[in-house]
Amino acid sequence: MKIPFLDLQKFKESQNQLKYVLPWSFIMDPGVCLLKNGALMTTYQVEYPDLESSSAPEIASMASLFNRSAMTLAQNEGWALFFDVKRYKTKEYPAGEFSNLTGWLIDQRRA
Repeated sequence: MKIPFLDLQKFKESQNQLKYVLPWSFIMDPGVCLLKNGALMTTYQVEYPDLESSSAPEIASMASLFNRSAMTLAQNEGWALFFDVKRYKTKEYPAGEFSNLTGWLIDQRRA
């Protein structure tokens, strides 16, 4: 038996809304978010130099430094690390003046 004035089913929200899928509750401070499970989350933006112009030892050194830092946070401090990498192709290329022909030709090839 349904009582018309007590039928609250039409006011109930459906569970297939975005807010039920997202893991965060609210933003506590700029850059700090409280998750629904009680954990805190923050994000960082890191910009590294162009690795295509780096030599193999420079790339290996940078990768080793990054891996050592990430492993220290993960093992000793108990942090969880997640990465999202985005690369953007730029249309702006800095102009350079070269005193030799080889440098100028390489610069023209890269531009």
